[in-house]
Amino acid sequence: MNVTSFFSGRIRLRGEIFRDAEIAWALRQAVEWHPAVQEIQHNLRTGSVLICYDEKLLPMARIEALSAQLLELRDLCLHYAPRKKPVILERIAGISRSFAES
Repeated sequence: MNVTSFFSGRIRLRGEIFRDAEIAWALRQAVEWHPAVQEIQHNLRTGSVLICYDEKLLPMARIEALSAQLLELRDLCLHYAPRKKPVILERIAGISRSFAES
């Protein structure tokens, strides 16, 4: 998983793990409820997730605080295999808990 583009208000994640519908759905569930999140687009074929958010409601400092968790998730997903799915889903749940604190 890589962050392939990042601009204030939008971030695109791309990786083999997002070709797994259950993992992509878990990520959507982890972040879509946050008031800052405006839209989430997922492309199963390309393994891409685009998250659009209101930067006034989710300042850069909060995004930077979440970056460590995204890096952990990225490292876990470098060589994705279905046996890693439970751990990946747990890490995504951790991101959701962190989002709740923002």
